Amino acid sequence: MSCYKSVSDVHTLKISLGLTTSMPITESRNYAKIADRIGLHRILVGEDILSREVFTYLTIVALQTEQTRLATGITNPYVRNIAVIASSSIGLQRISGNRFDLGIGPGGIPEVERFTGRKPENAVAVLKETTLLLRDIFIGKTVTWSGIKARLNGFRVDVRDATPPKIYFGVRGEKLLALGGKVSDGVIFSGPKDYLLRAKKVVDDSAARVGRKESEIDKLIWNCFVNIKSEKDVELAKTVVATIASSLPEKEVEQRDSADAIIKIKDDFRKGHYKEARRRVTDDMLVDFCFVGTLDQIMEEAEEFGKSGFDEFVVGPPFGSKPTETIGALEKFL
Repeated sequence: MSCYKSVSDVHTLKISLGLTTSMPITESRNYAKIADRIGLHRILVGEDILSREVFTYLTIVALQTEQTRLATGITNPYVRNIAVIASSSIGLQRISGNRFDLGIGPGGIPEVERFTGRKPENAVAVLKETTLLLRDIFIGKTVTWSGIKARLNGFRVDVRDATPPKIYFGVRGEKLLALGGKVSDGVIFSGPKDYLLRAKKVVDDSAARVGRKESEIDKLIWNCFVNIKSEKDVELAKTVVATIASSLPEKEVEQRDSADAIIKIKDDFRKGHYKEARRRVTDDMLVDFCFVGTLDQIMEEAEEFGKSGFDEFVVGPPFGSKPTETIGALEKFL
């Protein structure tokens, strides 16, 4: 098992690799090979729905790796039919030798609106419905259902030789986080660093109310990560921070000193003005939303979150100006 060992060795934190479908697959394939060779815990691939398709992308990654776990981080039930999610997930389980877990969520709201022509609605109900139906499908049940989003008529997937994937939520907002505590196998957290701790508490409290232990829910942090070596690295970080800020819940925006800038960033994303959104990211926002600095500094900060109960820390993207060097250097923290 991959873990970062602190000086005190009080807590171990799994280290994973983050990729997105907007990255050229040739690059991601090389990064995945390094991750697999040095023993990183997992490779998560976030789906840019205006770019490449995530299950195809992950299939290529699966064929280039042998031991590292894999996950979508995330895919979206508003743009993908539940039957497609189910059959694609089981297909990836077979291809990867049962190394795949499914991350879902309603995120990337501006992109979803551009892709489908409407905002995602009833997110709590849709995510709950999707999760419960997928659980039945993943154990081989025949499902007939007509609900809020899903429509199935005697649907079944051949699940022989396929272990049911865990279902992770990539969500923000109190109601969705609370749902994650009740029904998910894990939550992928992102956002301002003080928000991460508050969000974890919402998940833990919700889990406790339905009789679940905190240890039953994997807790992953996936924020902007940049090993700073040049000004170019800072610009890379600002691009990701703008993306995170664009989907921050309104309630959380109101609590931030950078609220005015975030509101403008959200508007830029709705209009597709991504370069302008990046220019609005301040240095304070960079530190607030992103893990930046030398690799030693970043991993020391990550371990503090591990001591607070987070289980897994996702590295990248972006990685900085020398991604292969940065990913390879993670070996000393395992």
